[in-house]
Amino acid sequence: MDSIKHRLPASLATDRLLLTTPTLAHVPAIARLANNARIHQVMSRLPFPYGEEDARFFVEQVVPSPDECCYAILDGEGTFMGVVGLRFDAPALPELGYWLGEPFWGHGYATEAARAVVAAARAAGIPALRSRALLTNTQSHKVLGKLGFSIIGEGTDAQGKLAGQRLALMRLDFAVPRADALPASVRTDRLVLRAPDRRDLADIVALANNPKMVETTATLPFPFTDSDGRDVIAKASSSPDLRAWAIAGADDRFMGTMLFKLVEGKRPEIGYWLGEPHWGQGYAAEALTGLLAAVRDLPGFALIQARVLQSNPASIRVLEKAGFVIAEHTAGVVERHRGKPLLVMAWVSS
Repeated sequence: MDSIKHRLPASLATDRLLLTTPTLAHVPAIARLANNARIHQVMSRLPFPYGEEDARFFVEQVVPSPDECCYAILDGEGTFMGVVGLRFDAPALPELGYWLGEPFWGHGYATEAARAVVAAARAAGIPALRSRALLTNTQSHKVLGKLGFSIIGEGTDAQGKLAGQRLALMRLDFAVPRADALPASVRTDRLVLRAPDRRDLADIVALANNPKMVETTATLPFPFTDSDGRDVIAKASSSPDLRAWAIAGADDRFMGTMLFKLVEGKRPEIGYWLGEPHWGQGYAAEALTGLLAAVRDLPGFALIQARVLQSNPASIRVLEKAGFVIAEHTAGVVERHRGKPLLVMAWVSS
């Protein structure tokens, strides 16, 4: 994997940090900061106790290895703060890892440093990255989530200091497919998913202009007007980061919407709403399952996310029927649901 390593820069600069090759001059600081039980508890490859001989081994043996690309994290004054880098373990994707000395926690340095490495990897033509963290290491989950990583499963550390402990396996794909790569229509036993158009306007307004929709949807306005309906139709196929389909029945009447949010650097996120007259008949699950089957082999759609209020058990059941599992407990950030308990659920193509 030496060729990949050589495509990465020797140093990186951010607003507050300099990332550069660790040297023997950093050995005392590496040993002092890494000799910390709190760091040892979450790091598989760091020995503990950690002394200067361990730091010298890292600088002299690990750093030059063609399977490693290591950066020392330095502040504006050259103070050593930690390490970030990539491990190349063919045929697996490069793996992002980092550690930061405890005196520097809580200031966003880990995120800033890791974001610079992620950007460099993308610029070097690496298509995706993986990472992992203990299931209990929620702080690392947050850092990786800010970088665009998504949990794709769970595993067990097979070796090192954390052998046998449960891990969250995470991945970041750099290439988000364009909306126009998605199918124009999808058919199921009872439904067709197609582009919404002007014939749907009256039904869109009638179904969306329902206070019950406000309780479960994040962005549908209320009251919902003709103008809002026209916006739904216009954005369904013209927005670069959104693709939406009308859910239509056997009579081709509009029943609701399925949509994908496609934000660069993030996993595709699926959402939907169904008009109240059509609740309780399995239409949402049928439409969702049909759309997932249609996109499962497209590049970048191996893992799809959805967000749902914990207070919405009906939608949770729909997602579970389609194969989604709970990936994260969090809280809403959009104004309507700000602070409310939220589930991030994930679907993985099999």
